Amino acid sequence: MNPRIYQLGALGNTSQSGLRDVTSGNNSYNGVTGFNAVAGYDQATGWGSADMATFAAAFMTPATFFNGQVSDGNGIWQLTFPDGTFFGYYSLAYYPYLYHYGLGWEYVYDANDGAGGVYFWDFGLKAFLYTNPKDFPFSYDFSSSSWLYYYSGTSRWFTDETTGKTFYSAPG
Repeated sequence: MNPRIYQLGALGNTSQSGLRDVTSGNNSYNGVTGFNAVAGYDQATGWGSADMATFAAAFMTPATFFNGQVSDGNGIWQLTFPDGTFFGYYSLAYYPYLYHYGLGWEYVYDANDGAGGVYFWDFGLKAFLYTNPKDFPFSYDFSSSSWLYYYSGTSRWFTDETTGKTFYSAPG
């Protein structure tokens, strides 16, 4: 199941997610005991029923990390954070997959941390990274337990802030 559905369901807000929680009943059938519906996610109804117009719009809305992005047309976006740091050019055509014209393919998970943070699955590093608009171009690499500095505008040059080593990572 797509993680974005779980992110929307966890909001618990029908007007934002388009998911209406079903809280009563069960899925028992023909004498076979099923599961009871409860508030939130359950095995009887999942996240409930969907208002598809609201759900589709919410599903395709990028994480708050991308607030302030500007379209260059033809599906290409660019983002500069309030402090002037340039995130880069990217396409959201397959969101939550993102194609960044420096980093390559990234899978985006909204961190829902109040800081506009995101987790990226980086296909080149084969690792989860965390960053937010205040920290970028630094990203925390969970596989090495260290912060990486990304040389924005380059093709995947990083410095590991723990070891001090600069390295190139081929895109995935």
